[in-house]
Amino acid sequence: MPSRHSKNSTDSSVFSYHEKRKAGHGSQTQRYGADSQIPFGYCCLTLQPASDPVATPSGHIYSREAILEYIIAGKKRLKRELREWEQQNAEELEREAAAAEAKDDEALRRFAAANVEVDGGYSAAQAKTVDGPGARERALRHLNKAVDHESVADKKQDIKRTSFWVPEFTPTAEARVARPETRPRSPMSNRPLRAKELVPVQLEAQEGTGYGHGDGRTRYLCSVSRKQIGAQPCVLLKNTGAMLLESVYNDLVRPTMLCPTTGKKLKSKDVIKLKRSGSSFAAAGQVEVTKLGLALG
Repeated sequence: MPSRHSKNSTDSSVFSYHEKRKAGHGSQTQRYGADSQIPFGYCCLTLQPASDPVATPSGHIYSREAILEYIIAGKKRLKRELREWEQQNAEELEREAAAAEAKDDEALRRFAAANVEVDGGYSAAQAKTVDGPGARERALRHLNKAVDHESVADKKQDIKRTSFWVPEFTPTAEARVARPETRPRSPMSNRPLRAKELVPVQLEAQEGTGYGHGDGRTRYLCSVSRKQIGAQPCVLLKNTGAMLLESVYNDLVRPTMLCPTTGKKLKSKDVIKLKRSGSSFAAAGQVEVTKLGLALG
């Protein structure tokens, strides 16, 4: 390309599609590669082949130790947040009580000030409690000083209410602690999770896969058909822990609702649909992620 055109490659009057993406304007869409997705049978927390695998009601597989540590840490966090929430409520009650007491004191002060005569003297009832002229003058000076002090405070409150742009009077949002939940949420589905809801999974690794073989990834087999599981949809039988391809389940298990490995009777609630892994192919699962951004006007 001649040097004249190469130097003027970015002086267009409009943004090109490539320039918009480089500048970060608009929504950004990226396709996941196979290396960016969790293989089937891997723990969603450790990203390693699941050890003592268990499944949640949402169909995600975890190592038992990893998910139990997560649940215990979540319970400790919720207990700490509950203590903070209770302390916040106690402080609010104390502030409300102090505000009510201050309001009563202000009403008493205004009532006492209203009983003072217009000329600055005492009323007839108050004059009886004053002994001698010297005490009278001292009481008058003290009362006038208190009234003047309160009037200045009232003016300051008015300024604070109307002059919110002054740094000293700028309102601040009070940080509040919301009431915590009773159970920690699943790290993948964000649904409340309990340890007793975890279901054991019988994963059978395929021979010749895993560390030291091929790409190092462990592949798992269907408990009935012995087929390798990749991105195919699978189901888990809760009462037996057997893991089947969904096609095998539809052909062999659904008509009779009997476990093909143990012969136990099944119910529809005993079947959990496991989350399938991605394969970077457009026809197999969610392979694109979109990050919303500001559009270029």
